[in-house]
Amino acid sequence: MKNVKHPEMGQKTMIKRGGAGGVVSAASEPWPTSDEGVVLGDVRSNFSVQAVAGDLGEPVRLQDAPLAFSGTESTAVSLEHNVSWPETSHNSTFGRVLHALTDSDGYEVGLDRLGVELAKLVQAKKQRFFYEEILKRSPEGYDAAMADVNSPSDAIRGFLCSDEFVVRHNKLFLDEFAHLKRELIVHVPKSGGTTLLNGYQRHSSYASLADEHYVLANCADRLDYYRGRAEDMRRPEVKSVVITGHVRAPFILENGLKRGCDEVYSILRNPVESAVSFVNYIITELMSGSGHAENASRRGILGLSPDEPIEGREMMLRLSAAIVDKLMPSQNLCSMFSRYDKFDDAAQTIAILDVRFIPIERLDDFMTLKGLPFTHRDNVSKSFFEFCDIDRDTQMLIFEKIGEDLKLYNWLTRHADTELRPYFQVG
Repeated sequence: MKNVKHPEMGQKTMIKRGGAGGVVSAASEPWPTSDEGVVLGDVRSNFSVQAVAGDLGEPVRLQDAPLAFSGTESTAVSLEHNVSWPETSHNSTFGRVLHALTDSDGYEVGLDRLGVELAKLVQAKKQRFFYEEILKRSPEGYDAAMADVNSPSDAIRGFLCSDEFVVRHNKLFLDEFAHLKRELIVHVPKSGGTTLLNGYQRHSSYASLADEHYVLANCADRLDYYRGRAEDMRRPEVKSVVITGHVRAPFILENGLKRGCDEVYSILRNPVESAVSFVNYIITELMSGSGHAENASRRGILGLSPDEPIEGREMMLRLSAAIVDKLMPSQNLCSMFSRYDKFDDAAQTIAILDVRFIPIERLDDFMTLKGLPFTHRDNVSKSFFEFCDIDRDTQMLIFEKIGEDLKLYNWLTRHADTELRPYFQVG
């Protein structure tokens, strides 16, 4: 495991056809529940938890302990925290960690209280326990497994703050809140995904998680981020969860995030339009005067001084060639569906995950169909020029960088003789 600090050791170890208005069918069937309100499907019927008997801390195994659904009480050890947890079990150690993070006295107090309880467990005296219960994997070696743990609360903090947990946290949270339906968005850059994801976040019945790149770059206090996500996902009105950011389809596939009744969506835009939008976006950012590190880096790559103004259409067109050559990613569409940025592999992943595509022209209709708040398009760049305004050499360079994307786009939008016709409708 990389970048996990062991506090005691002081070392590192690491679109269905049809639908309203001709748009993608939202497959909006309600998440099935029984008459008692218990979510059906994907519920673990057998598992064990640990309780403590007596002052000696002898472990007692509780077999087949019930999950704590709404309207029931778990017979496992209860935590004396001042929060309710109606829709997920905190019988598992990870569930109890999330419960502790939302303690009304603050997550530090909550983790300390949980640490006192775990200190009574024999298993929690070795680091192996925290690998298995928090990261949900076995330790990578003898030393990692057998390291002594003197402070369970510090061990929990170390594991939660590790880079590995950041990468794995979406899967771990989704599994802990298994009753929530998952609507997974493959957000292709410069294709309207920000507008869609913001609509989900504004709707009270959706909770959200952030992708690992956002957390690594922006969350200085990772424990506070996890606290916020746990509180969001346990709100009684929440029925579904989305992951914001640029989640790639291979990540969904390899981590088993999609279950039978979950949905995977993506917005489809002509790759040529996306390429021009990218160039306009970079120029918009450079002209904004923002001094953030990413803009400074872009200026350096493009050969611009930190304060050099961008003025006049001629300069913008000259910059466009450098932006396409040095900043624009290759195969922007395929890279979101393939590890290898190739059409064939992307097409297979799309079929495996049953990805529903929303034509960007019908995004407003789709959001209306889903009941998502919509007022305006978000993250829209200024339009300085169109594809036809760019010089021929730059146009050819764009075509080189979107060759596989055009294959995929043409395949998805073909009107006949395509296996994906049931998943996509243009008009």
